[in-house]
Amino acid sequence: MSLVVTVFVPSGIVMAADSRVSIVTQEKKEADGSTVIVENAVVLSDNANKVGALTKVRVGVATFGASIVNNVPIG
Repeated sequence: MSLVVTVFVPSGIVMAADSRVSIVTQEKKEADGSTVIVENAVVLSDNANKVGALTKVRVGVATFGASIVNNVPIG
């Protein structure tokens, strides 16, 4: 889960985001004839940059969601 906040104030625009990257893994376990799906949250990093600036076009960008697109990491 990501938290991205953008606020417009009289002196400009403020953008902020958390820096944690995590994934959720699923594992099927069978016990007593029934199947249980166990989900585990795994922290990959606490140092990701989710907010950036495109200075040539004066645009701020914030990312969230999938951090890998077509097997290429973004960021």
